[in-house]
Amino acid sequence: YYDAKLFRGGLTVKYSYQQLFNISLKGVYNSWTVDEREVEEAEAEGEGETVITDIKAFGKPKTELFGEISVNPMENITLSLDYYLGAGRYTHINGSTIKMDNINELNMKGTYQLNDTFGAYIKFNNLLFKKYELVYGYPQQGFNAMVGIILNF
Repeated sequence: YYDAKLFRGGLTVKYSYQQLFNISLKGVYNSWTVDEREVEEAEAEGEGETVITDIKAFGKPKTELFGEISVNPMENITLSLDYYLGAGRYTHINGSTIKMDNINELNMKGTYQLNDTFGAYIKFNNLLFKKYELVYGYPQQGFNAMVGIILNF
């Protein structure tokens, strides 16, 4: 394994207006430093081990952006829309480092709270119908929907 260090900086801005709507925006910058192993050390650990020379924090985004807007049109109903962008990801395939597609995900959720204990929700994921991979070679689901119940105890 390689030694990795992470410097992470970000900013979050939130605004709320009279319990009617909320807006939040968060930006994160990730600076990964990955130390290369010595070739002799890697060869001593096992025969045939591939030594990667162009080291990056594979699969990890360099910049991230989160945004959410939620609206409460009535006392028991909440509608929300959230967006995530993950950019600057790389992977290592067949001896070369390649840039992965950015993650662009837009989701929508509607919640109905019957009382303090029970509620229900419906959620639509990946409204942009984007195809991307969190880990290279393993594609995420396309558009999908969920229905569920909420239990608070």
